[in-house]
Amino acid sequence: MTRGNPTGMRRWAIDFATGLRLASAGGAGGLVRTTLTAVAVGLAVGLLLVAASLPHIFVEREARAQAVDVPFPTEGLEAGPHTVLVQQRDTRFGEITIIGHLVKAEGDTPAVPAGLERLPGPGELMVSPALAELLETSEGSLLAPRLDGEPDGLISQDGLVGPGDYRYYLGSDALDLENSHRVAQFGVEEPGEPFPMMLVLLALISFTVLLLPVAMFMGVAARFGGDSRDRRLAALRLLGTDRAMTRRVAAGEALLGAFAGLVAGTVFFLIGRRFVEGIVLWDVSVFVSDVVPDPVLTLLIVVAVPVITVGVSWLAMRRLIIEPLGVFRQAAVGRRRLWWRLLLPVAGLASLVLFARDGAFTGGNLEQVGVAAGVMLVLIGAATLLPWVLDAVVHRIEGGPVPWQLAIRRLQLGGDAAARAVSGIAVAAAGAVALQMLFFGVQGQYVTDTGVTDGHSEAVLQSYTADVDPDAVVRAVDEIDGAETSHRFWSLVAYWDIEGEEWPTAFPAMVGECADLAALADVTGCADGDAFFTDPGGYPAPPESTTLTWGDPALSEGLEWTVPADLRQVEARYDPINGQFGGLLLTPGAVEPEALATGYAQLQVLVSDDRPLAIEHIRNLVEPTGSWQPVTVIGNEVSEPKFDGIRRGLLIGVTGVMTLVGFSLLIGMLEQLQERRRLLSVLSAFGTRRRVLGWSVLWQVALPVAFGLVLSLATGTVVGGALLTMVDLPFAVDWWNLAMVAGIGAGVVLLVTVISLPVLWRLMRADGIRTE
Repeated sequence: MTRGNPTGMRRWAIDFATGLRLASAGGAGGLVRTTLTAVAVGLAVGLLLVAASLPHIFVEREARAQAVDVPFPTEGLEAGPHTVLVQQRDTRFGEITIIGHLVKAEGDTPAVPAGLERLPGPGELMVSPALAELLETSEGSLLAPRLDGEPDGLISQDGLVGPGDYRYYLGSDALDLENSHRVAQFGVEEPGEPFPMMLVLLALISFTVLLLPVAMFMGVAARFGGDSRDRRLAALRLLGTDRAMTRRVAAGEALLGAFAGLVAGTVFFLIGRRFVEGIVLWDVSVFVSDVVPDPVLTLLIVVAVPVITVGVSWLAMRRLIIEPLGVFRQAAVGRRRLWWRLLLPVAGLASLVLFARDGAFTGGNLEQVGVAAGVMLVLIGAATLLPWVLDAVVHRIEGGPVPWQLAIRRLQLGGDAAARAVSGIAVAAAGAVALQMLFFGVQGQYVTDTGVTDGHSEAVLQSYTADVDPDAVVRAVDEIDGAETSHRFWSLVAYWDIEGEEWPTAFPAMVGECADLAALADVTGCADGDAFFTDPGGYPAPPESTTLTWGDPALSEGLEWTVPADLRQVEARYDPINGQFGGLLLTPGAVEPEALATGYAQLQVLVSDDRPLAIEHIRNLVEPTGSWQPVTVIGNEVSEPKFDGIRRGLLIGVTGVMTLVGFSLLIGMLEQLQERRRLLSVLSAFGTRRRVLGWSVLWQVALPVAFGLVLSLATGTVVGGALLTMVDLPFAVDWWNLAMVAGIGAGVVLLVTVISLPVLWRLMRADGIRTE
């Protein structure tokens, strides 16, 4: 019985295996192409594995953040064997936030914070590893006075949010219920506050914009060495293979790069994972044990990578007829169709308009899917439009200098490769523009311009009680180089017991000299003994002769104060510290000195940005006393923490994606140079100058990038406008960010050109003409 030709799955397997052997047995050139593809796909896989680890990272960080949190004071909690007195003693050192707690055991078996084996005794200091390293540096000597001693131990990983967490626990026997609160355990189990819908939208678009270029980069990498692959397939046709078999062999070649890329990506991920604890980007750090890819997402990556590479290979062959004597009907022969390229962005915009028509994004699952799909379709549409735009423009360009003509002719003959390489930067740039427009539109809700003078920061010193000497502190502060006290106040609270009301009405009050009160309101004609009232909300001042009580009547007997007949209502001014202050503004002569004992002191200090260490000297002056709160420094802007977190995450992601896009352009250029090495050698042999070819390489990179950026800026602006409409915000363009995106594109072009020049010089040698 004779065995016939293999059919079905066995035939497919043989064809795939043939493709694998062809890709791996292509000599030095084949090895280079396979290596480039493996490295490129590997970088994309590595980034995707990092993205797949984000759910586990978030869960672990949130669990540890809850474990180290200190519960709020519990009313009625009595001292017991497990109770501990805790006083929060946070501080800052430069741009570093240091979380600190003073602790004192009240029983024999006190509660122990996560990360410690026992509660520190009086004078014992337990610090995080990052804080211990900081204290060992020369700069750390300025921080040591605030911690009252040398470290006696380290906090383990269980008690840290991340390896870059700066935290300490200091035992103290000076704590009581007057200056601390009692807890029976450390850690909280309450979930954090949900993200506002605006921030959910920002995070959703950020993930979409950052991950899409990675997937497109894999598609670009799958086509490295495409011209050589097509020639090998033509040779197979000469041996008698049909077109279906040729496609299966091509899929086998693509699978080798995909499998090698999966292996390389896993290696890159594991190597990078080992060094992750030493990386702190925008105050975010993670432990090695946190970086664990989600199993479902990992399986999806393992399946998606071969599917994408094979799909791209087959898609690239749709415009080719591979015959025994060569490859025909390439892209330059027929006109590109435009209609289907417009369908994608139109469908994406329709999806965005559908959810933007009511101007209210609620964050529902359907909305999230619809918005993400709409943004993806528009961005993919921009990438599909780019080859058509590039082809339409370069075929109408004629004449020019020799380098220009060489570049234009190369783009006319092989613009597909250039468009593929640039598609990633086009998508990334369009997404960046849309995101920046959305950030620019919503930042007014989460970022406040403080009005602090440029070149200075404002340090705020507030005492816990009135038992301080502000004059002595002012004298000491003014002796610090780069620091000058600008305003000083006493902050009080007056209570008005209105008849018929269950609770008295509270009026904040600021006591200060006329020059200081002028920072809070228009107190023209002020003199000592005057009293003013301001309320931006438009509430009336308390009537003349009304009796107010200084200090909470429930906590003390209080000291009465009668509203004078000459109380003037004035217009408030914005103050970086107190905002639009509403309440009583009193000069020292308008209030009894005894009333000051019910409030606390507030000092505002201007600190020159040229003397950054002045802040640390101010902190060392007041914080170790325990009578003053941690010094707050206010710059030109104050941001909401969750908004800052998304912005930091976006910056980290954009850094990785732009690095990947630049690498894509570089590999694409190197692959094109490798394909044209014989032509370059011939041009060199005929006397073509290096400068001419160098400029031609620059134009070959610059023109597709320029077209891609113009298209991406237009696309990003349209998407950004749709997103702003979705959250009911006016259309606004941040021109500075548009210029920054264009500048990044120009920088990538220059960098790719400079790096590729040495390869160009090497390929121009005359020995490249030799053949056997």
